[in-house]
Amino acid sequence: MDSFPLPWTSPDSNAQSALTLQELKLQAISYSIRSKPSWWTKYKDKTIRKQWKAEALATPVAGDPILKDEQSCYTRIYESDTLIPPELRDRLKEAVKALENVPGAQKDWRPRSDGQVLDLVHPSLYPIVYGRTLRYPEGVKPEERKIEDFQPIAALDSKITPGEDWSFSRKFAWLPTDFKITEDGSSAKAVSYINNLHPSNTELYSIIEALVARFSFLFDRVLTDLICYDESLNLRINEKYYFHDDEEEKPEQEESESEEDYEARVDTWNMQRDINLPTVPEDGYTEDISQRSETFTVRGKEVQIIVKLVNIHLTPEKPVYPGGSWHVEGMANERIVSSGVYYYDSENITESELEFRRAVSCEDLYIEEEDELGLMRVWGLREFVLLILPVRLQLRSDKNHRSGYSGGPANQRVGATPTPAGRCLAFPNIYQHKVSPFELADKTKPGHRKMIALLLLDYEHPRFSTTDIPPQQAEWYEVAMQQAPKTSLLRKLPAEIMKETTRHLPNLMTLDEAKKYRLEMTDERTAFIETQDEKCFALEFSPS
Repeated sequence: MDSFPLPWTSPDSNAQSALTLQELKLQAISYSIRSKPSWWTKYKDKTIRKQWKAEALATPVAGDPILKDEQSCYTRIYESDTLIPPELRDRLKEAVKALENVPGAQKDWRPRSDGQVLDLVHPSLYPIVYGRTLRYPEGVKPEERKIEDFQPIAALDSKITPGEDWSFSRKFAWLPTDFKITEDGSSAKAVSYINNLHPSNTELYSIIEALVARFSFLFDRVLTDLICYDESLNLRINEKYYFHDDEEEKPEQEESESEEDYEARVDTWNMQRDINLPTVPEDGYTEDISQRSETFTVRGKEVQIIVKLVNIHLTPEKPVYPGGSWHVEGMANERIVSSGVYYYDSENITESELEFRRAVSCEDLYIEEEDELGLMRVWGLREFVLLILPVRLQLRSDKNHRSGYSGGPANQRVGATPTPAGRCLAFPNIYQHKVSPFELADKTKPGHRKMIALLLLDYEHPRFSTTDIPPQQAEWYEVAMQQAPKTSLLRKLPAEIMKETTRHLPNLMTLDEAKKYRLEMTDERTAFIETQDEKCFALEFSPS
């Protein structure tokens, strides 16, 4: 059995019961408190706690929430504004300039991003291409390797690898790097190169290794929550609700009344009933929801990580970033279990958030028969917007309307986290996420947001990595030949001959070839996201 749940297995295998709106509101209140400066000391002050409680009660939520869980976090999502020391952040900002300050023709603007997303390092360029990418021969010392012994990588067999068939690519995979993390998490070391980051960028390599070490502490929390899957969703509110007029019988159909009119009348009756919503117990809750029966750590292990370095640039001509789409990272080929994101720099932009939603199961919900009111008021699942607002229902009486629950997607938005400069986030890949829109604060000046993502693969199911696969970038080999010692015969070769030589090495790709594969990969993964929505995150909600 796999320790870590994945977003491309059967939805019933890891979708959990929907959280009540009251539970989500309590999590939002808790998050609001923990976003306050030095909350971990202030919460011990009774006067401040009383003030926070008053602020919480000013928000519509049934019951009187007792503030006893502020030391825990959003469900399986962790953040820190102090994880990365300022000096490391400054080093990162300086080191990436080597990738940013290149001639315009060399800037890698992401396809179909309207010239707003600049990829400094991205795994979709020079990926593993099944049947084309070559790996080192097994059991052969590096100094004894011969290119004629390199072996093509075959596509994964979905029959023996966990995951639904639709979740696998038969063409491509992202290429991770192996990192060794010390027992105490004080440092990490890349075992081989980082795909699309030339090893000559030694300072940036050193910085990324330091970031991996720092993020190991957040990854430990996420992975511990995943192996304690049910424990990490310790609910504080009883899900049961009831109607004040519980014994009132549903209207009966009149002889002259059509089925359509009768359904509409029952809907109206149902929506007008007074409901008693689930609430916080009168004496609060006393369980420590941060406790887990077992833990998992990446410290002291060799883990596989995919690195992304991405900038979003806005200009007075293009002042608005429209936001992203709901997605998880990668496909079953990579088995990404957690993402770590560090927003290290921003300038002249409005606040942006990273939003999260999860697939939900309806099997365990306590729902009265044909009760749309309870469904909406308690869980917010008639539509996928989970805001506690006055319910405005547009009753439908067209021929396609049927009383019941079907028609809405079975997912819940579980939260949104602001992403100011300096913030670190780590979250499980069982949640879909998306970037919310943002724009220039001052429309007369340019602005940007810069981030680095560390995508952690399943430790229990390692994939081919840069340890197994030699660099595929033909340009890297051309540069290496040009920088050969002056005594080397390579220095006597004309540039045209050097370039032609790399074209005949079977393990190398030209930049044009790599970009062609990237477009194919992008199209495939866009289609995968749509399929995953249909299979997991946007299933028709229809409890039985």
